[in-house]
Amino acid sequence: MRRRSAAGLCGGKWLPEHTLRSGWQIEIFLPDYLIKTVTMVRYVICSACWLLAHLAHSQSLQKFISYPVASQFAATADGARVAWVVQQAGKRNIYLREGNNAVRALTNYQEDDGQELSGLTFSPDGAQLVFVRGGTPNRVGEVPNPASLATGVEQAIWLIDLNAPTTPRKLAKGFHPVFLPDGRKIIFEAGVQIQSLTLSGDEGPKPLFHARGSNQIGALSPDGRRLSFVSNRADHNFIGIYHFDTQTIRWLAPEVGRDQHPVWSPDGKQIAFIRQPGLKAGELVNILGGTPFSIWVGDAATGKARVVWQSPADDGGFAQRYPTPALAWSKSNRLLFFSEHTGWMHVFSMTPAGTDVQDVTPGPGEVE
Repeated sequence: MRRRSAAGLCGGKWLPEHTLRSGWQIEIFLPDYLIKTVTMVRYVICSACWLLAHLAHSQSLQKFISYPVASQFAATADGARVAWVVQQAGKRNIYLREGNNAVRALTNYQEDDGQELSGLTFSPDGAQLVFVRGGTPNRVGEVPNPASLATGVEQAIWLIDLNAPTTPRKLAKGFHPVFLPDGRKIIFEAGVQIQSLTLSGDEGPKPLFHARGSNQIGALSPDGRRLSFVSNRADHNFIGIYHFDTQTIRWLAPEVGRDQHPVWSPDGKQIAFIRQPGLKAGELVNILGGTPFSIWVGDAATGKARVVWQSPADDGGFAQRYPTPALAWSKSNRLLFFSEHTGWMHVFSMTPAGTDVQDVTPGPGEVE
């Protein structure tokens, strides 16, 4: 009666009696829903095994790594032209789309030589495109050469005229090219100084200015008449502002901290940047621990700055090394930054005065 009642109530079947070592006899009843679940799980596992075995026989590793991967997207100011890099079967090339026209290749590199393509940047009028070929040098200046090319490799800036069927033209060794507003010159990084190059003529690159340390490009001001840059002095960094008209430099609240990631306000009157503690003589960066950081806002005319937000603990090291950009100033006059002080790397928003701090990517999970 008990068996029939149980089976009648929920449907299922009784398994044969089983005697335990203690001598006790037990009976197990399996309801229909559990039987169906077990059956479905077995079916899924068997199907997955069959699929993996089929893929292993029908696909090779070469096929998997030969699929095209697109990256490094760039667009003109009006969005009429879009360029990007495609890596397929180890070969990297740049492609262009103009309006509704068909996609066309701008480069024709046919070797799997491991040479990266990056830094795609359109001229202000959209008629030219510059890019960087070659990977980032290591600390002794060696450019990656995974194919062991006997002729050697370099990291160099190239130019393509989009209105004429020409091949790319090498401009100079370097990286991080930026067009000046008139479109006739570019600035870029090479060695420890920021370089300037006129695109027409035979004159080679020359330093934009001279400053101690290793200098990196920040960003052009909204009016294009000033350039923010970072002067790396090893154990401390300065944020500088170079004036193209007067050819002068103004330092922004120089101290012994490591200042980085300068961004302009929409009106070009202020600069925000991230400050981390400076290093002691001979001190190495602890990559296993966090690093406290603060966000500062400075007056571009006077060079005076103030701290507007401070991380509450040693929680921002990784957050400020990985994302690009780590700090941004939106057109709606809000500062956006990454921080891990809540336990996850999230994006936060606040006013330039450091008020109304909001987590704009809430919830458990890392944000990139």
